[in-house]
Amino acid sequence: MGLAGRRIAKGSMWLSAGQLVSTAIAFAGSILIARLLTPGEYGLISVALTFSGLLLGLLDLGISDVIVRFAPLDNRGKGCVSTMLLSKTATAVVASLLVFTLRTTWLELSIDPT
Repeated sequence: MGLAGRRIAKGSMWLSAGQLVSTAIAFAGSILIARLLTPGEYGLISVALTFSGLLLGLLDLGISDVIVRFAPLDNRGKGCVSTMLLSKTATAVVASLLVFTLRTTWLELSIDPT
């Protein structure tokens, strides 16, 4: 295996280890939160986290892949990368304003009247 192969293997190992640690921390955190909150509060947090995860996935729109692909290019990719970062920032700001505007509606729908 050449130098590039070793670097790829080492990088893959670190990526896998980081993903494993991240998953373990998220699992432990969800157990801790479930123990500290009532079922209704835990359900509200679960809905909020699910919505934010979906929103983040939609906001990306493949822009991260474009940035990774074109960032190493010398001068040809710089304009593309800056345009993608600007568009990603703009969509994140618009989504944040939308969530901020609709927050009271979501809270009213999620609160149990009983």
